[in-house]
Amino acid sequence: MKHLKRIFEGKSMIDTNNLGDILQEITDLGYLSHVESSWWSKDDRGNSISICIYGKSEYDKKLNCEVDYIYPDEIMEVVERLIDYLGSEGYSLSIDDKKEIESIKERPTEKTKSELKISISKYNALTLRWDDKTNGYKVCYSLSLEFRN
Repeated sequence: MKHLKRIFEGKSMIDTNNLGDILQEITDLGYLSHVESSWWSKDDRGNSISICIYGKSEYDKKLNCEVDYIYPDEIMEVVERLIDYLGSEGYSLSIDDKKEIESIKERPTEKTKSELKISISKYNALTLRWDDKTNGYKVCYSLSLEFRN
């Protein structure tokens, strides 16, 4: 047991159950979420926490199939709470994920196209589709957030 104590003294990992408590609000709205954590003991990689929020599955008449959608107004308060909580624990959101969150917050409020693709990085794009019921853009598929300390 002496060895175990020494391993865990340098870097600590937060209790990810706290994240589940924060995510419960959007789980109650029908969203699914997945939290994964990585703890590195010997090198400078740092700890990481990945959170994925999966959209609600609904039938899209235009695409003629089931698609998962996230309604930003339903989840942004919870996402901001996650960012604040993890920030207070020494974790920071990746640059691409910060850019994605900002793009969602700054999405157009009036319809310009049925679908918008916003480039986040060389390999990543955010897809937004117009929703006539809510008169706003919704996020397609899922939202992934990567935090490191």
